[in-house]
Amino acid sequence: MPAGQQYATNVPQTTLTAGITSGQTSISVNSSSGWPTTPFTAVFELGLSTQEPVDVTNVSGTTWTITRGIDSTTAFAHPSQSTVTHADIGRDFRDARTHMDTGVAQHGLSGSVVGTSDSQTLSNKIIAAPSLTGLVTSTGNIDINTAGSGLQVAEGANARQGTSVLVGGTVTVANTSVTAFTRIFLTSQVDGGTPGFLRVSSRVNGTSFTIQSSSGTDTSTVAWELIEKG
Repeated sequence: MPAGQQYATNVPQTTLTAGITSGQTSISVNSSSGWPTTPFTAVFELGLSTQEPVDVTNVSGTTWTITRGIDSTTAFAHPSQSTVTHADIGRDFRDARTHMDTGVAQHGLSGSVVGTSDSQTLSNKIIAAPSLTGLVTSTGNIDINTAGSGLQVAEGANARQGTSVLVGGTVTVANTSVTAFTRIFLTSQVDGGTPGFLRVSSRVNGTSFTIQSSSGTDTSTVAWELIEKG
């Protein structure tokens, strides 16, 4: 059936104001009042041997554009004043019945479905090999219960983790995501020069943070991780 097929109740029957041929696709009716918006189904001469359903695809005043031969039916010529009735046809019921008979999981889904339009609390869900984008909050723990699995954090400009190389025991890391509440974790990734103890000596919110070694000749590659408090 046409996409967006429309239906209505108690639609007044109308009539053709002029006879039509079996191939005609534009008709004139006595009245369009009370009929649904297009597309909808109309039937010429309902109950007669020349009964014919058509799809009405456009209404302009009392002029209708129609599609003939729908649902494997035959187009007939119809005389002036033939009745035009709004009705359901076999196709309407058959399409719905076929959809229902396909089974519970006809959309490839079964059970409780996770939606995208409303807030939901998820329980008893296993996310296999996920790629989570824009994960904002969680009211519980993140449990990674498979050995060998873990968190993976993208690196790059203004990322939440990365590495920086000390020069003369210090380096300033440009990062617009750092805040006054960011917890910054440091570890030496590759020792260089004379390694010392590492600390964050200063930060500028939304701009950068500075890593300082206790050794002025420390040239180590330092890995850092930024985590916001919950």
